[in-house]
This record gives sequence, structure tokens and C-alpha cells, in this order.
Amino acid sequence: GVGERLVIVDLGAHTGDTLRVFEYIVGREAFKRARVFAWECAPAVVMALREYAEGLREMGVEVEVVEAAAWTKDGVMTFNDVSPTGGGVPLPGAAVGPRKGEKEVVEVVTKDFVGWLKRTVVEGDYVFLKMDIEGAEAEIIRSMGREGVLGLVDEVQIEFHDWQKKKRNKYSVKEKEKMHDTMEAAGLAYEYATFDRDMRRMVNIEGKGFPQKTGRKWPRGWMDAHYFRKDASWRLFPPCEKCENKTG
Repeated sequence: GVGERLVIVDLGAHTGDTLRVFEYIVGREAFKRARVFAWECAPAVVMALREYAEGLREMGVEVEVVEAAAWTKDGVMTFNDVSPTGGGVPLPGAAVGPRKGEKEVVEVVTKDFVGWLKRTVVEGDYVFLKMDIEGAEAEIIRSMGREGVLGLVDEVQIEFHDWQKKKRNKYSVKEKEKMHDTMEAAGLAYEYATFDRDMRRMVNIEGKGFPQKTGRKWPRGWMDAHYFRKDASWRLFPPCEKCENKTG
């Protein structure tokens, strides 16, 4: 088990669906000792998240729902309120308007994630960061790199959104590569692994990626990037036995 305090930061927690996966993988007893921060800004789903969080509290988990969008500063931002499957915060210059199946465009509170992280975690915490924030990850990772706070994080699971359609939180493959380099420069190694379809274990996806302009193969998957510290004595997600770790 983990000797330090386990801190789980779920950016884009939705209804708590991925937290349920984490609870299953780490085990209920270890999960009960964690401190959980569930970030969600979508009014359409935050009530369900709060209900799930209340159930965790009754189980003994210390959990806080942060009803805000993770961003580079405190403020207000336009948000495409979500359908049951997702939504998004348009980046500057992006087209504003609901996609098919989404609800109305609303304004939501944003919080400076880097500042919050500095105030919240302490040396000795084992910090697991999950990031599924519909394209905003580009700005957040850049900010974390500039401010030198990636060293506070021990394990990261990210869904990159460079595949999204033009003008909707779109960033280039080159920008995705820069994010990857920023993570590895901070000592976080990339593993060619993602959840299986049942989201119960890490599975090898080496050779199942698709080549991009830079030549590196990126995997297809629900969470398509898993980063961890090589020298860690413990991981929330145990290493995939058949997975190959990549550092370049």
C-alpha cells in the first residue's frame, strides 16, 4: 500500500464514473483512506456527482466536490452544458454553441488549478491526477510546466483531445507532443497502456496506436495517456505486466 496520504484529483469528474473505477482498482479500504477532490463545472451532472460524493462520505472517504472548471485563472467561462456523455469548455477563439445532444450554453466558474494545487497538497502526499477536460488540458499542462508544479504529481491519467473537430478546443498534434515532453521533463514517464473496455485494469496497447506527423504512435483509448514516476514504490494503477514504458 501507499505510505503517504493518497490524494485523488479528478478533473472532469462527471457523475463520479471514473472515481468508481479508482475505488475498484485501489480497493475499498485503501480508497477510504484517500482524500478525493472531484472537479466538475457542468450544471447538468453536478447534482449526480454530489449524490455520489455523499455516499462516499458515508463510507468514510474524505471527499470534496469542486464545482468549477479547472483553468489558468479564476473567473467565468462559457461552457457547453453536457449531455449524459459529455460537454466542453470552448477555448479562446473556439466556436460557441451546443453540439448535438448537448444542452444550452451557460457560464461557469473557473478556478486557477495551479494555485489550488499549491495550496492543497503537501510534501509526502501521493497525488493521482486524472484529467478529462475536453481540450482544456493543453492550457493546464502548459501552466503546470511554467509554474514547476508537475513535481507535486506522482501519477497522471489524461485524455488528450487533439482529435476534436476544428474550432472546438482544437490543438495540434505538435502541441500534444509538447505536452508529452513537458510531462517527461518533470520526471513523469509515459506508459503505452490504457484501461480495458470494462475499465478494470491497465492493458498493453503497444502497436495499436496510430502514427502521426511526428512519427510517434499514440494509442486509441478511453484514457489515452498514463504517466507515472519510475522510482515510485507504489502506484494507484499497478503496472501492466505486458506493457512497455516509453520515455521518448
